Amino acid sequence: MKKILGIFITISVMIMAACSSSASTASELTALPTATPIPIGGDEDLAAIITAAGDGETLTLGEGTYQLAEGLVIQKSLTIIGAGKDKTIITTSKAVTYGEENYAILHFDSEGSLMLKGLTLAYSGTDPSNVLRIYNGNLELSDCYLRGATLDSEGKAMYSLSLINSSIGHVEDCIFGGNTGLSGEYIPGGIGLAGEAQLEISDSQIPDASIGIIAQESSTATITSSFFSNNGYSAILFLNNSSGSASQNEINSNGGYWGIACSGTASVVLEANKIDNTQVGIDFQGSCSGRAAQNEITNNFLKGIAIKGIAAPVLEENVISTKMDAEVTNEWAGIQYTGDSGGTASKNTISGYYSGITIAGNAAPTLEENTVDGNQFAINYLENASGVARGNILINNKAGIMVKDSATATLESNTITGDGGVAEVVWGILFTDQGAGIARNNQINGYYLGIDVDSPVSISLEGNTISTCKHALRFQENAIASAIGNTISQNEVGIAVNNAATPTLEGMRFFPIPGLL
Repeated sequence: MKKILGIFITISVMIMAACSSSASTASELTALPTATPIPIGGDEDLAAIITAAGDGETLTLGEGTYQLAEGLVIQKSLTIIGAGKDKTIITTSKAVTYGEENYAILHFDSEGSLMLKGLTLAYSGTDPSNVLRIYNGNLELSDCYLRGATLDSEGKAMYSLSLINSSIGHVEDCIFGGNTGLSGEYIPGGIGLAGEAQLEISDSQIPDASIGIIAQESSTATITSSFFSNNGYSAILFLNNSSGSASQNEINSNGGYWGIACSGTASVVLEANKIDNTQVGIDFQGSCSGRAAQNEITNNFLKGIAIKGIAAPVLEENVISTKMDAEVTNEWAGIQYTGDSGGTASKNTISGYYSGITIAGNAAPTLEENTVDGNQFAINYLENASGVARGNILINNKAGIMVKDSATATLESNTITGDGGVAEVVWGILFTDQGAGIARNNQINGYYLGIDVDSPVSISLEGNTISTCKHALRFQENAIASAIGNTISQNEVGIAVNNAATPTLEGMRFFPIPGLL
């Protein structure tokens, strides 16, 4: 993961260098003006017509390809309507420069609006260029296809659509194609936001770019009902102090790193997205905040949701699943907390991982009412982690909850059910190494070991009900735990005390009366 995080930060810095910032305000969608009655033909000089058009004029283009000698700078309100994105194509092999080393085939810088509908913008050159770059003003983009962005002079990806400064973009039913003809680490394409730019996008497609949409600096993105595929690093990135939401999107086969990621002080709401076949479905880094709810995250190579740094998101009602293979390692986790992260995870469903939920580093989340089903381990507390696990349902996992290293956990009212327990390594709850904490009012059944303690630090077992296990309670090594008011029912062995363990046993209830070994 260190390698992945390093790549993430490098990408962020290199991409940020391409953009600048200023202030922006929200804007309502503008109705289409009345179109010119006779379409402009492909054999006419479109550049001259655009240059001569009055402020606020509407140009209607017929079917065909409009070849520009070079890109254009537009500094007035203008509407251009084509016959459809597969029928009207505006293209050039020579980008135009506007500002310091900012290249595109169309630049827009105005207090007004640029409206494009029913056409393709295609860059066919090899020099550095975005496709469409909005410096200021409002963009209305619908039924359009933008393609052909290239790499900048340092070999970094440029964008199909770039929004910066105070620009505002409204996008619907568009395609932003990646330039897969270029080899190398970065594939240009997608959408980039910087400054205080704002984007609202829906019902669009972003395939084959290094990053589908990236929001940087103080920009804002609202991303709805769009489809992302084969994005090399991430489908959606929120960086720096950006904010926004992503809902009801489909993200597929982003083999690089993340489906959706946020870092810095970004704030995000991620709801009802379908994320399939990535390394990490959703990634929270830095001090990113927000909420991920009702997302369906499937077939990820490493983690469903990863929380790092001091991020503390709310995770609710997500369904996270994968299929383990012979190469599975302890890196595989449905939800993983590391660093000094925290937050809450509630009512999530997790299946098919090495570890359903892993808490490591100094992380201290609260886990409530999650269903963890069919993993190697249900919940692992490692290193110096801490936190509360309350009211979770843990079923059909090889092992229930492990508290290891110097971790400390409070485990309350969890239901932990195994498959009968066929090996001594299988437990409902295990405190080991220097692991410590409280296990209170848990229901444990069907494991070889109900609760296993071999940690020499203070551990309290209170009011737990343990049934149909090989051993209900086992104390080993130098364990000094206290067991008070636990109910032990229908186990082969009630309590086993081995080695130099010296537990305190009070108020125990046995059904039927067991032996004490």
